[in-house]
Amino acid sequence: MKVDANNNTVFADDNFRIIRVIDDNTALSQYLNSKPITMKDIFNEWNRFAHYNQNAMTYLDYSNRSLSSYQGQNRTDNIHYISFIDKTQNGWSFDETTNSIKDNNDMDTYAGFVSNNNGYKNYNIKCKVNTMHDDDHFTIIIGYMKDSSGIEHTLSIVRAAGHVNNGQPDTYYGYGTTLGPVDTRVWYALIYDMGNSTQKILKDMSKEVKISTFSTTGKTYTICLLGVDRVNDNFTFHTCSFVDYDANDLKYDSNFNMTWSFPNIKPNDWTEDMYNNIRKMLDLGHFGFGVRSNIATFTILEQRGLFDDNTVYNLATNKMYDYKNNTWIESGTIDNNLPYRSFLYNKELGKLYFYYGPNDYVQIICNNTTSIATQSVNTLSYKSLDIYPIGSVYTSTINTDPKELFGGEWKTIDNNNNTAIYMWERIS
Repeated sequence: MKVDANNNTVFADDNFRIIRVIDDNTALSQYLNSKPITMKDIFNEWNRFAHYNQNAMTYLDYSNRSLSSYQGQNRTDNIHYISFIDKTQNGWSFDETTNSIKDNNDMDTYAGFVSNNNGYKNYNIKCKVNTMHDDDHFTIIIGYMKDSSGIEHTLSIVRAAGHVNNGQPDTYYGYGTTLGPVDTRVWYALIYDMGNSTQKILKDMSKEVKISTFSTTGKTYTICLLGVDRVNDNFTFHTCSFVDYDANDLKYDSNFNMTWSFPNIKPNDWTEDMYNNIRKMLDLGHFGFGVRSNIATFTILEQRGLFDDNTVYNLATNKMYDYKNNTWIESGTIDNNLPYRSFLYNKELGKLYFYYGPNDYVQIICNNTTSIATQSVNTLSYKSLDIYPIGSVYTSTINTDPKELFGGEWKTIDNNNNTAIYMWERIS
């Protein structure tokens, strides 16, 4: 944590990384004699689903809703379901060279895949999405569960180009445009149970983002960004306007930032089941990707807290190792790839380090009290105050001045009379 003195606010410092950091030959040997799980392995193993409800789809799209006789979830008697839930049908694919996930089938169901593992409650992801000639929906799934009856539920941030289609009536639920009638009706929204009879739009910014300014018909590129920042029950969603060229320098449009937090009290227009299901989904913390009548390609530009970094960082030698072409290779030096004065945590080994710079680091060992014991690694002259540079914030549930624990000079931070948490900023 750091303090913005100009605005009198506290903000999160990014200098904390969960990576494969080690400092001894035994741990290095264990890693270099193992084969890491690749992102391709992860995507091949994730759970897949396909959902369709006629009324729900009619609200989202004027066309692409041909399954009135085949409504339900994960049916095995219709290609619109089978192509996604049967892995032999290649509904989804992963390209290791571009770090991209592709939907290979343009079908009417809302289809996706979600992580087997849960617990993803603090993460960031930024994706570039190319829908080519398609104007329909693609999503990042931030919640998934099965209820006691085996019914699947989802929570999705949804985006679409919604291009002009002069052949359809001008009936798109109030999202007016001077360009003419449009086909896809919702272009940027947070949706509960998309494609199910219980579908509900929780927040909609379609008016703000508007439809794409060009027709997607015949295009090789229809590209925009879609991203999620999650901190427990608080979300910020990001996007930008669509472009019709392959852009690597796109930036989020801050005017399109959408924030949403789980309400502490059930809103009047939510059912009890819906409220409880969303609560459970957020507690579980699954993550995934989805599409509806689209051939979207998701390219992961940035992520934190979702996919493991398989790179091995040896602090003792300042060397990095990566697994390529079925073997481990020395791939660089730590000082050129990690920021100085940062916390590095190996969750597999349960070890936390503070990294000053090349060959200059300490391992931090927490004991069973509120104090922090430290171990010098390279016979450094080290005091625990060193992990709190000037400007750092110390928080505790105990009202003990950190000067008594670590030394240095500290000032208290106004915490709006919240006596559950005490905060100080180091000033010298």
